[in-house]
Amino acid sequence: MEQKRVEEDALVYNWLQQQLKLSPAYKKVLEISASMELKDKSSTELDNPDDEFSDISFEELLEQEKKDSFWSAFLSISPQAY
Repeated sequence: MEQKRVEEDALVYNWLQQQLKLSPAYKKVLEISASMELKDKSSTELDNPDDEFSDISFEELLEQEKKDSFWSAFLSISPQAY
């Protein structure tokens, strides 16, 4: 009995999946997805924003952040100092 229900559910699932693949909306989703992947791939190849920070250690980045936060706090306290 349970086996028969599973088989019927599988048939319904497969039929729905097939109908979805034939629908114009699904084809449009695939087209848009492929277009977005191409755009993403081409922009990644042109300029990789991670390259700027790829060879900096965590400690160096932390030190840089501390300096930046120091100067922003210093300048907000005494704007005439610079």
